[in-house]
Amino acid sequence: MKRLIPILLLAISSTPAIAQDYACVLPADTQYYINGNNYLRGMRIDSTAISGDTTFYYPFKTPRYSSYPKLDFNGGSWMGSKILKLKDGTYWFINHWSDTVMIKSQAELNDKWMLYQEDTSGIYYEAEITAIDTMTLLGVVDSVKTITITGYNKSRIISTISGLTFLLSKKNGFVAIHDIYFFPYHHPGDDSNFFDVMVGDYYSFIVQSFPKFSLIDLNNPLRSEMFQYNVGDIFFTVDKPQSWNGTDDIYFYDSVIAVNIIPNGREYVIHRTSHSPVYPPPGPPPRIVTYDTSYSTYTIKADSTPFITEFPEESGNEYIYYYYPNDTSYCTANDLFGVDIDQIIGDVVHHSTDVVTSTQKFKVGVGRVYYDIYRVLHPRGFSFRRYLEYYRIGGIDCGQYYFPLTTSNIAKATSGINIYPNPVSGNTVYIDVPSGGLYEMTVYDIVGKEVGKAHLNGSYSLDVSGYTSGLYLFVIKGADGSIHQEKVSVL
Repeated sequence: MKRLIPILLLAISSTPAIAQDYACVLPADTQYYINGNNYLRGMRIDSTAISGDTTFYYPFKTPRYSSYPKLDFNGGSWMGSKILKLKDGTYWFINHWSDTVMIKSQAELNDKWMLYQEDTSGIYYEAEITAIDTMTLLGVVDSVKTITITGYNKSRIISTISGLTFLLSKKNGFVAIHDIYFFPYHHPGDDSNFFDVMVGDYYSFIVQSFPKFSLIDLNNPLRSEMFQYNVGDIFFTVDKPQSWNGTDDIYFYDSVIAVNIIPNGREYVIHRTSHSPVYPPPGPPPRIVTYDTSYSTYTIKADSTPFITEFPEESGNEYIYYYYPNDTSYCTANDLFGVDIDQIIGDVVHHSTDVVTSTQKFKVGVGRVYYDIYRVLHPRGFSFRRYLEYYRIGGIDCGQYYFPLTTSNIAKATSGINIYPNPVSGNTVYIDVPSGGLYEMTVYDIVGKEVGKAHLNGSYSLDVSGYTSGLYLFVIKGADGSIHQEKVSVL
């Protein structure tokens, strides 16, 4: 349904103005949407032009494939490469084929119009206002129209797409909408194979199965809000290799040891204790994996920079964001953000180089809680995932921690070994082991630091009057190689 603008201007010159004041886009605002998978999209008008009674809106640019692997950095946004607003409230959205998808923002209940029509194939899509209701949007009551789409191939209904709905509000524009740039999601003249036109496109995967994007009130926290620590806060993370067998986990015990004031924020100094596997040389069994302990210090800057600094899907942006408002994981109901880094460098996708891709998740107030990394050309396809298993922030404990003991030398709780009382409210812990056996006991604090050691034979009492309140791990090794581990809480 291609149209020439000069003809359009003549056609609308005598159309009277309409007073409903619904608008599909808000040129002065930046809006954010998420779909059912919490994929985050933005909508922003970068420039506006007026010609006669027609207003031209130019959305932000999205990098899209022109000829693989080249990228066109002037590709259209998900609401179209260009948007035209006519005097009567009709909007034309320019799609992937430089054709028009038409929305009549001022249509009344039960009004119908031609949403999209192909020139010669007999395929067309009809829109109808099927409901007008009120909703609370972004905390404000708003009037909302439901636009229902029905597709036809001559007289046959195209069931794949029929029934899709858009929601258009008076104060917020589109509040629920499907991707317009790729509409109708198939090649012109062929409604038998949906989505094939989008194969290889940078952002096409989010259009699959017609996900609807709904307007949300994005809370874009500052880095000072994302990382909110105090001296003494602790974190336990585990690296879990994904790409090959025979590699054991790596453990990190982090503790905040200083908080420094910096311009516009804070800097956290964090002490790290790492436990990495050390593999024995080849030989006959038993081949017991031991762990090497190392120490380091790193810093995190938490300033007034917004956490999301890149606009979703914008040209030159390598980040894909996900947003989970009021997420309840990790013991708090704060927002969670996912960040995928897609390796697009310049105008070429560098599949021939050692590209590193990663996925990360951040919890407001907690910081990074998940990190997945993959190196494409590593000899063994190097990949690992880092999980935050436990943290204590501001005296609140979340999750569980444990220590690096491999299945090759761990025996579950051995009969005859008893540690009591637990929890400990006094100054003494009692440990009973089978008499006649030789045992070595090591006590670790929550960051993996050794705080006590003793040799046992029978009953033993341990003075914990100098221990700070918290959880401790008691590891008791027998002469036969068995290991008993138990967490003890000192009050």
